[in-house]
Amino acid sequence: MLVALFAVGVAGCAGGRSTGPTPAGRLQIAVRLWPRSCPFGALARDCRNVAPTVRGYTLTCDPAGGSVRNPRAACRAIGDYVKRRGEAGGCIGGLAGPGSTAVIAGNYAHRPFHLKLESGYSWCGQPPALLRDFWVLSTFPCSTLVLREGGSYPRWPRATGCLIDAS
Repeated sequence: MLVALFAVGVAGCAGGRSTGPTPAGRLQIAVRLWPRSCPFGALARDCRNVAPTVRGYTLTCDPAGGSVRNPRAACRAIGDYVKRRGEAGGCIGGLAGPGSTAVIAGNYAHRPFHLKLESGYSWCGQPPALLRDFWVLSTFPCSTLVLREGGSYPRWPRATGCLIDAS
């Protein structure tokens, strides 16, 4: 069963967990965000004339820096993702369409790195550790709608300070 998740709260600082040093990296993060009223873009009739917001960030690792909100957390999340990407799951379904996206591209640990995250598909069927890494790397605001499997509110958005809305 697919469940839509609204992670609502305030932006924070923590990220993926790693105990070792972070390899060198130089990356760009390009984000396309649809407003909360049109979480999956122009699929809704009322959203045909709405345009997404486009943001760009830089990220360097070892030392962590750049324009992304928390470079150390993002570097840890990339390192964790690289270690865990073999655990990646998936599901049948998801929502193919013009949802919010984040593309992380460049070099990490002296190798090309490319990861595209889509709000309507990427989170579906993934283990919690990868969900946490995806959330940190996407730079999505807490109000961004992503589709995932499961019923109860997960803990992975809390990696960036997103808290469940009690209402």
